[in-house]
Amino acid sequence: MIAIALLFIRMLCDYFKPRQRLAAEILVLRHQLNILQQRAPRRSHLRCAIERDPVVPGPIISARELLGEMLLERDRPQQALEAFEADLRNEPGRFWSLYGAAQAAERAGDRERARSFYSDLVAQTVHADGDRLALKAARTFLQAVKG
Repeated sequence: MIAIALLFIRMLCDYFKPRQRLAAEILVLRHQLNILQQRAPRRSHLRCAIERDPVVPGPIISARELLGEMLLERDRPQQALEAFEADLRNEPGRFWSLYGAAQAAERAGDRERARSFYSDLVAQTVHADGDRLALKAARTFLQAVKG
């Protein structure tokens, strides 16, 4: 069932625009999570088992990270922060989870946690070359907090 859903996503990826593709991926992820919850109804935690490519050691983007981004888009920063923090407990140091958690904390008004996440993000990329917009936003926030 999941393999069919992934094949469907690949077909959609070739056809739809990137924004529509993301929406399709979210729909399939929701379906996968529903299947997992039905198979293991006694589990109280959200299990994010997504089929993995044999070449890629982990998921490219986790279900919790997607959930956090979706909640941020819906202007629900506190719930988004919880989703990003749950993802960071499972996979510490993920760039986009750190950035998402920092954004969610900032929008929720928790400047101290936002500062902590942005600091972690900048620290882990201190030797990286290039300037991502996420890093520019992190540095701008940290300078504003200092000054």
